[in-house]
Amino acid sequence: MKIIKHDGSEDKIAELREKLAEAEEVLSAIRNGRVDALMVSGSGGEMVYTLKGADYNYRILIETMTEGAIILTKDGLILYCNSRFAEMVKAPIEYVIGGSMSDFIEVFDKKRFAAILRQAVFETIREEVCIYSKNGDPLPVLLSLRPFD
Repeated sequence: MKIIKHDGSEDKIAELREKLAEAEEVLSAIRNGRVDALMVSGSGGEMVYTLKGADYNYRILIETMTEGAIILTKDGLILYCNSRFAEMVKAPIEYVIGGSMSDFIEVFDKKRFAAILRQAVFETIREEVCIYSKNGDPLPVLLSLRPFD
């Protein structure tokens, strides 16, 4: 009978194959235009890099306008925000993206915001609510929400 000593190399190979498959999937998504931004961790923290493409002019417009702009899921998760919105809530963009819009709504407006968000799935809504920044400053804003696929 031969005894085979398991040194963990099979597990390491499987792990490396899994990482390679993930990297290939990410590269394929970038090549096929399914990725428009990358979040990169570095010594200075996380940074968001947007990729140039056909929508470059629209990105410049959204990033340089004086109004805050966000894209939300139906549940209020922030998928995108421009730099002006991050300035309004006094938080870095990488903190805002991936967070909940409800976290920036004043306590007395949270129930109303939830109702507005539910209604905005079906129709365009314009409502005033009060948001607050991370240092606690309240800021009344006019929300303009519309369904977006």
